[in-house]
Amino acid sequence: MIRLVFLIVTTAALMFAGCSHEAETSAADPVTISADVMKVESKVSPREVEVYGTIHAGKEATLTSRATGPVVRVLVGAGDIVKKGDVLIELEERMSGGQLAQAQGALAQAQAALSVAVKNYTRFQSLYKKDACSELELDMARMQYEQASGAVEQASGAVQTAASVADEAKVRAPFDATVVQTMIDVGDLAAPGRPLVQVQSNAGREFVMQIRASLVDYMKIGDEIHIRLNNPERLVEAVITEVAGGADPATHTFLVKAVLSSDDVRAGVAGHALIKSEAEKKLLVPANAIYRTGGLELVSIVDGEGTTHTRAVTTRASGSGMVEILSGLTGGEELVINRTGPISEGTRIEGLR
Repeated sequence: MIRLVFLIVTTAALMFAGCSHEAETSAADPVTISADVMKVESKVSPREVEVYGTIHAGKEATLTSRATGPVVRVLVGAGDIVKKGDVLIELEERMSGGQLAQAQGALAQAQAALSVAVKNYTRFQSLYKKDACSELELDMARMQYEQASGAVEQASGAVQTAASVADEAKVRAPFDATVVQTMIDVGDLAAPGRPLVQVQSNAGREFVMQIRASLVDYMKIGDEIHIRLNNPERLVEAVITEVAGGADPATHTFLVKAVLSSDDVRAGVAGHALIKSEAEKKLLVPANAIYRTGGLELVSIVDGEGTTHTRAVTTRASGSGMVEILSGLTGGEELVINRTGPISEGTRIEGLR
C-alpha cells in the first residue's frame, strides 16, 4: 500500500514538472527586434602614438633694468595684459638723472672748447696764407680743433648712454604680453641682472615635446598633427615647425615644436600629441555599438541564426565617431550598431536567419 502511494505521488510530481517546463519554455520565447547590423572587418591605417608635451608661449622674457636704484612703482601684477611699450616698473630717477645731467654738462664744455678751437684754427689758416705764422703754429691749431671735435663726439655718446640709462628707470613691455609674475616690490633695490618681471606673449602658442628616436622619422616640418589637451579637454590642430637635428645626450630624445592653430590656450597646459607611425591592422567599429555598464564595455553580436550574444570588449578612441577594438572581437562578426541601450542575451534580430 505504501509503495502504491509513493508511485502515485512520484508520477504526479513528474507530470507537474513537465507542465512547468512547457510553461517556462513558452514564457522564454526570444524577443524579436529591428536593428542595424554591420560586419566587423580589420582596416589598415597608420598607428597613432601619444606623445606628452606642454604648451609654451611663442615668446617669453624675464625683464631686468640697466639702471641701479630703488623701485618706486610696480604698475602690474600676475595675469595683467600689457601692450608693447607699457611701463611695468619705475625706479627712482635721481641717480640716473644725475648721470644724465653730468653728461650733458660735459657735452656743453666740449662744445664750447670746440667753438674756440674752430675760431683759432680759422684765424691761423688766414695768417698762414699771409705768411704771418709758421706751418707749425697752423698744425698746432689744427690739432687742437681735431681734439676738440673728438671730445664733442665722445661727450655726445656719453649723453646718449646716460639718456638710455635714465630711460631704463622705466621698465617697459618688449611686446604685447601677459604678466606671469613680478619678482620685486616697492622699496627694493633694482640692479643690472636682477630679475624684475616675467612676461609671455599673447600671440602664438607652441606645443613642445621630447620625441624618442623611433618616432622622430615620422615627424617632418610642415606636418599637421592633432593634440589632445588635458585641462580643459579639447582637441586642437598644430603644425610642426622645428625638429632637432640631434638627440639630447642625457635623455636620448629629440626636441620637437609645433605651432597651435589657436592662441586661446594657456601656457603650461599639458597634453598629448597624436603621432602617426607605421601602418597596422585595426578593428574599427562605430562608437554607438558600445554599451557601457558597471565599468564594462559590451557589444551585441549576431550569430548565423539571427540571435544576439553579449561580449565584453576593450576599446580605444580612434576619432571620427569610431573606436578601435583592442580585445573581445577578432573580425568577421556581425555587430549590432546604432544601439540606444542594452540588448538582452538571445534577442532575435528581425530579417536575419
